[in-house]
Order: sequence, then structure tokens, then C-alpha cells
Amino acid sequence: FDSVKYFSLYKSYVDSAHTYTDANGQKQFLPVSSIIQRYDRMGRDRWMSIEYPSNRYIELKEFKSVIVNADTVSIKSAQTDSTTMKIYKQYKVIKQ
Repeated sequence: FDSVKYFSLYKSYVDSAHTYTDANGQKQFLPVSSIIQRYDRMGRDRWMSIEYPSNRYIELKEFKSVIVNADTVSIKSAQTDSTTMKIYKQYKVIKQ
């Protein structure tokens, strides 16, 4: 995770209020996709975040030694009939 430089929250949906005509002459709903929020690493334990809809900018500081939550996901492989457990730890982050 330390090699991550940035990540984005991406939203993709179909806009039922707007249509376009495809190559076959059929009206189709307009597909829309956009980046909603982006996080960029500014240093070893600092991040900046931009929320694009509100144009809000914040800076965050991470505390990897303070675990606040952990999620476990089981993934079963169809080919080998084995199960893999993935543990996702969430640590403390505060606004600067």
C-alpha cells in the first residue's frame, strides 16, 4: 500500500434523462462516468483530497499504527476449490 501514489472514487451510471442515437438508429440512454473524489499522496503519511462536485479540498494525516476497523472477505476459487481470506484494515486518519 505504501507504493500507492493516488486513487480515485469513480462513478459510472446511465442517465435516463438524456439519450443518443446509436449506429443502428436506436435511441439509447446516455452512459455517464466521472471521477467524484481523488486522493493524492503528499508525503509518507500525508494525503490531499479533492471532492470534485463541491470543489472541496482537504489534507489528511494517516496513523497506520492505530487500527479502527478490520473487514474480512472470503474468496472461493472455482478452479482449485480453495478459499482465500483477505483482511482489510482501516486505520485512523484526521483532517489537517
